[in-house]
Amino acid sequence: MTFKGSNKTKSSFESFYYRTKWKLEAYTEGYEGPEVSKKFVLFERHLYSLIDFDGKPIEPNIIRLEPFPLKMANDEHKAVLPFFKDQILDLKKVLDKTKFTNVSQNNKWINDITIYRAYEPPQELYTKYLATIVSDFVENGINAEDKIGKRFRSYKITHFKDFVDNFLSFCELKYEKQPILYSTWYMSGRNSMYSNGLRAKISDLEYGEDQPIYDQLIDTPEFECYKSACKSVGLAFDFNDPSVLVPDFGSPVMVNYFSPTVNHFALYYNSVYDYDYNLLYNILINIYNLYVHTQEFVIKFSDSCGKLKWNFHKLNLAPINPELDDLPIYLKLKSIEDPSLNNRQLAVLKKNAEFFQKRFDKQTSIGYINDIYLELYYSKPFSFKDLYNKVLIREQKKQEQIGASIFGGKHGISGY
Repeated sequence: MTFKGSNKTKSSFESFYYRTKWKLEAYTEGYEGPEVSKKFVLFERHLYSLIDFDGKPIEPNIIRLEPFPLKMANDEHKAVLPFFKDQILDLKKVLDKTKFTNVSQNNKWINDITIYRAYEPPQELYTKYLATIVSDFVENGINAEDKIGKRFRSYKITHFKDFVDNFLSFCELKYEKQPILYSTWYMSGRNSMYSNGLRAKISDLEYGEDQPIYDQLIDTPEFECYKSACKSVGLAFDFNDPSVLVPDFGSPVMVNYFSPTVNHFALYYNSVYDYDYNLLYNILINIYNLYVHTQEFVIKFSDSCGKLKWNFHKLNLAPINPELDDLPIYLKLKSIEDPSLNNRQLAVLKKNAEFFQKRFDKQTSIGYINDIYLELYYSKPFSFKDLYNKVLIREQKKQEQIGASIFGGKHGISGY
């Protein structure tokens, strides 16, 4: 069977056609796929194990991660959360036993379970991402000759606070609707799906290249045994690439690995929101200090008695703990990432956030802001909530039509 689906396909029509062909024909079970497969491209499923029950972003506590044996991971450090590691080790045991009864040895990935990808540190990925944006501001924003650059002149940046204020304005012009804060980036498609500590890949086949995945994994005698083995240890695999394994929390077998009496979120995870400020400021400080080393002096203009004067101003490195007004900065970045609130709504949001900070603390205030924007995030078009509301409206209209057909008239007996 031929599958030409590829991430390299340029034609949108061809991409749609070949991906649809995969969905319909890749598995003998048809469109739904095997019982142990999961489709992560639907709605918010790309957030699988990246959010808690309230929909808030969480990341693994790295001290809880456990590495696989080196001989099972190509002599490299590959780690996941402990109960998931136990599931994969049990999968290997089950599959090793079947080698004695399985005549075929065609599928090298299934016959010799090896970990090719596991946990990938999200903070490292985010640091590289945001550093690119801040560097863009320094290299292509300050003193640039285009329309954006003409707004940002070096003589306007005499302190770290000036640098931050100008950076926010730069983002508003060039990076609207793009993630800037760590928590927003974490829930975006830019984050690695391996950042949750609950995903492992047992092949080096390229994700999205359908033909090799079908030939070397699915279209082999061992695949039926692989599906049964995954089910027996409470594992599931990615519908688009069966070599990508995840724990199936809906499986009754999970009780052998994942005790329902333990608060696993508290045990294994940290809130992503807690890192927003520190990661942002660390990157801004580091790049600002690099900027200071190259710029050292700026010309500072002043007006004295109607006469324009200037002098050289020496730039100083950013303080280790900069005294900035965190709340307005956070609100500004949130409004840049999601500009759906109007000025009046933003003013109310700011007023309420300031009240919570004064009455309680900064963490409560930030939590309130994030709750508002999280509601907006889950209400976007084509989200699960959007689909649910559309189905609800459709059902209501259907009931109205049923009532009209029974009692007569558009609105029942009276016809009004």
